[in-house]
Amino acid sequence: MISKSPLRYPGGKVKLYPFMEQLIRQNTVDPPIYVEPFAGGAGLALELLFNGNVERIMINDLDPAIYSFWYSITNEETFYLFINRVNEVDININEWKIQKDIYMHQDIHNKLELGFATFFLNRCNRSGILKAGPIGGQKQNGNYRIDCRFNKDRLIPLLRKIYDNRNRIDVTNLNAEEFIEYIDMNYDNLFIYLDPPYVDKGYQLYKNSFTKEDHVSLSKKIKKLKNKWFVTYDNSDLIKELYSDCKTEIFNIQYSAGSKRVENEIAVYSDSIDNILVP
Repeated sequence: MISKSPLRYPGGKVKLYPFMEQLIRQNTVDPPIYVEPFAGGAGLALELLFNGNVERIMINDLDPAIYSFWYSITNEETFYLFINRVNEVDININEWKIQKDIYMHQDIHNKLELGFATFFLNRCNRSGILKAGPIGGQKQNGNYRIDCRFNKDRLIPLLRKIYDNRNRIDVTNLNAEEFIEYIDMNYDNLFIYLDPPYVDKGYQLYKNSFTKEDHVSLSKKIKKLKNKWFVTYDNSDLIKELYSDCKTEIFNIQYSAGSKRVENEIAVYSDSIDNILVP
């Protein structure tokens, strides 16, 4: 499935769309508000929204860089400035260095500048990882060049479609625990999908990786939610222990960050989900 997200994201779950569409349909009466506390590229959220499977989406990410991107393309004051930058930017190593410097000095740049730098690096870096190097290397002597994933003719329509649906997209920059606690208290008919940082090797992929204590604390918050929720995690002993009192299934999913591989993961379901499916 071709992602509706303009971002390339390691661990992106858009491949779960057929499963998630059926899970939501069989466990809700009306199209719910779909929530991702760890939004990242939000490819799955956008697929559900654009196909009419959910009423609206709430995407949250603690990383200021990722939040700044989503804010910039859903905000009337910044969107057209963002699109102009996409149209005018030259995709080369000199520009990569400029955008890398903006990303590395986030505190002195506004959301538009940081959001665009995030987008540029995501499209130009290996596997879309913001802290990785450019595709083709600094000397551009690799098999591919830095601009091979920056197709403006394809990306600009994706950005415009998201902006056109901005009234059905809420973007926040909160700690995941605070976010789910707040929305669970203030909204009904939510379907919350959590895809937290991996337990194993999470530090290699995510800026905000989790400690063991973070995973423990999050699991306690999740299990208190009154709205329907669904969680996916890497298959680790810690997660098996933390969610031993919940309904779980093991599934396989293919990723391509760095090299194509199949990962063994755990799906965890809230008690309020009656029709259990396996991804």
